[in-house]
Amino acid sequence: MKFDLRLYVLVLGVEPLRVFLFKDGLARLATTAYSKPTDYNMSNMQMHLTNYAINKNSMGFMKNYTAMADFVGSKRSLKFVLRYLKKNFNADTGKLMKEVKDLIIKTILSAQPHLAHQYRSYQLDDYENSLCFEVLGFDIMLDEKFKPYLLEVNHAPSFATDSPLDEKIKGQVIYDTLNLLGLSQKRKRNYKISNKLRMDLRRMSTKKASLPIVLREQLRKDFDELRNQYEFRNKGMYDMIYPILDEITLDPVEDEMRPYLTMLDWITREYCKKNHIKPPVPLEKLKKLETQQLQEQKQRGSAATSAWGKGGNQGLASGSHQPTHGKSTTEASVKLKQNHSH
Repeated sequence: MKFDLRLYVLVLGVEPLRVFLFKDGLARLATTAYSKPTDYNMSNMQMHLTNYAINKNSMGFMKNYTAMADFVGSKRSLKFVLRYLKKNFNADTGKLMKEVKDLIIKTILSAQPHLAHQYRSYQLDDYENSLCFEVLGFDIMLDEKFKPYLLEVNHAPSFATDSPLDEKIKGQVIYDTLNLLGLSQKRKRNYKISNKLRMDLRRMSTKKASLPIVLREQLRKDFDELRNQYEFRNKGMYDMIYPILDEITLDPVEDEMRPYLTMLDWITREYCKKNHIKPPVPLEKLKKLETQQLQEQKQRGSAATSAWGKGGNQGLASGSHQPTHGKSTTEASVKLKQNHSH
């Protein structure tokens, strides 16, 4: 039987490009035994076309009744196809999937400049590269030498579940996609903070108020590192195929607020400079002071630590310095509010 493959590709960012390929997919079989096209059989669509909409009403259509039996029916799984080709034809399935990934990457790269231009036109201040996504359906056919050819790309593939196998594969695609998007209250809160910082920046009418190129690149780099960490942990059955990352070092804790604090620090300093106000202590300096004091505290021994626990509030009240990121941010915000009120 003639068949094609439906593969699910997630585009999670366009500048820079971030592409994921779902590790399973669907093989859609024609319902009439294939023979080379002739004048006699050319009109037999159920022989030459693999579309599900055409073949599902055929007398030869076989339904799938259980997701575990991915080797039965007129719609089967990609994993079964790879097993079948390897077992019966000794096909190099590793090489095949490498060529499939290469085909997908080159197809999306051909449209990336246009996508990036459109993205920049509507999202000038986006440093996260995460305000849009798309799940694409790639239809691929193999020739007798197992070379993949692209048939078409569907920007809105069907997620109808007419069989248990559909429900298993498509349901997992949706689940892993939403998981990779990181939709959470914490993400929403960070996004609101980012928007507020942008509004604070726009209120500075001078040209110098725009973020410097070096800072913009640093913010993009920080957000990119955070995304690598999160996506590596939560990719599920997705495989990142672009960019190709050699190695990801997982941090024990993801400091999601770091880029936002960097932006807030710069905006605060620009505002203080404009209004002739003494700026607060830099966040990086606060962090170094905090680390230094923690090291000194450890060196005093358990007795000193115990004494600190009993009299810590007095020490703070008498002027000992225990700066934190939160304190610096609060002081900066208070100064901004006070100056706005004047």
